[in-house]
Amino acid sequence: HPYRKYVVIFDDLKRFARDTKFHFELRTALEARNALPLCSNFVFDDTPEGVFVETIQAAHNQLEREQNRRQVIEKQRACLERGYWAFHSLKGYSKTKTSIGKRDEPNEHNKYIRELFEGFFSGRFQQFIDGARFLKETKVLGKAHPEKYIETVKSILTQPFYAGFLEYPKWEVSRRQGIHELTVSPELFEAVQKKITRNYNVVKVRQDINPDFPLRGLVSCAVCKGKLTGAWSKGKKQLYPYYFCQNKKCPLKSS
Repeated sequence: HPYRKYVVIFDDLKRFARDTKFHFELRTALEARNALPLCSNFVFDDTPEGVFVETIQAAHNQLEREQNRRQVIEKQRACLERGYWAFHSLKGYSKTKTSIGKRDEPNEHNKYIRELFEGFFSGRFQQFIDGARFLKETKVLGKAHPEKYIETVKSILTQPFYAGFLEYPKWEVSRRQGIHELTVSPELFEAVQKKITRNYNVVKVRQDINPDFPLRGLVSCAVCKGKLTGAWSKGKKQLYPYYFCQNKKCPLKSS
């Protein structure tokens, strides 16, 4: 509706933006669309003095956001250093309240996670897609096609949490013993890591290959280097086959 005038109302300037650069980018975008911003506790003023006050307030909001983020990270890092998983529960675990905080305890799906590790070690599961099918059949995973959970299975099998350890290199938290019940023994976990490394150092041909897309899973994206998948796209009159990238962070996703 380019010819209709709008008023955008914010109950607090912090809800407008909590980043100084984005604050004025948003102001410019609203002005270009002839939209008037109003705030219950702040008056937008385009005078030099008004812009100065607005800049100070926007910078203060950004500082507050970054300080809050730092505080949250420090608390989470402290939890990790004490041996407690500071993030959402992993597959096979649920948060339980204790006298000293929340602790991860095995849930009804934990036995299937253990079976996944044992299956990869024994050779029952040869590929990640096999593990994805198993976890989907046991309702550990969601309703999407098993192919969507290949990376999920890989992350499970390479997560030391299941062997009773915690680590978070991004925050310089080295591997340490966790305060939670392990799913598999450290020996079995390391054996699975060696097997994964040995089996996936070479490109594997998909077992569920579709004759319409023989290169699916073998061709890499030019940008993110992830494996391309293939599918049929419905046009106005007929279907068209094409390969595309599924990486959510890739600029060529689905193109």
